[in-house]
Amino acid sequence: ARGIRRYGFHGLSYAALVRILAARGPLPQRLLACHLGNGASLCAIVNGRSVATTMGYSPLDGLTMGTRTGQIDGNAVLRLVEDHGLDRAKTLLNRESGLLGLGGSSDLRTLHAAGTADAQFALDHFAYWAVRHAGSMVAAMGGLDAVVFTGGIGENDAWMRKEILSGLAFLGVSSDPAANARNESALHDPTSRVAIWIVPADEERQIALEAAAVIEREAAAVIGREAQAVMLRKAQTVIAGEGA
Repeated sequence: ARGIRRYGFHGLSYAALVRILAARGPLPQRLLACHLGNGASLCAIVNGRSVATTMGYSPLDGLTMGTRTGQIDGNAVLRLVEDHGLDRAKTLLNRESGLLGLGGSSDLRTLHAAGTADAQFALDHFAYWAVRHAGSMVAAMGGLDAVVFTGGIGENDAWMRKEILSGLAFLGVSSDPAANARNESALHDPTSRVAIWIVPADEERQIALEAAAVIEREAAAVIGREAQAVMLRKAQTVIAGEGA
């Protein structure tokens, strides 16, 4: 309404993830993709296409992030604007909230090392909301066949992955602790009904591939128009000759 639309974000990351998995073998039908970094989101992917995502009109929505609130009641936003003014509210919501506001740092490595109650609360809060939102993504897909982690946190923070995967155990998700600790590409154990993988983020290559595809289409269109013009000129020449 009124020009505001739910877009979602991290599309390049998820497109790259699907491309990489499809190159390895059959793509899981129902895939929960977790892009976890300073910016974080989840995406429900069915047969290679996104059907739901945690981010919305802006990257502020969804999961708790490094400095962004994540999901927040609209009236809470209005209250912040009333109390602090528009510009200050924007800064609070986007740059001073999330892990930074809860635990004093936007970096999970710093929070792990801090050992304070606030730092641990921030870590637990991040994991809790990731699991909670994951439930809505699974509901949107009608089930779950694979979980994939990407992004700085998703690829490197074994503790956070363990917490999130433990929260999804009711779905038949079971990880191998040793594989998880080593950040291996496959994390599921033999009893897991759901595949679990780590896929390195590859957004730059995805940009290059999509840009190349656009250039190729445009070039083909130009060549097609030129060929059409040549054929038209030949036809006009033939018609002119017959008329003479």
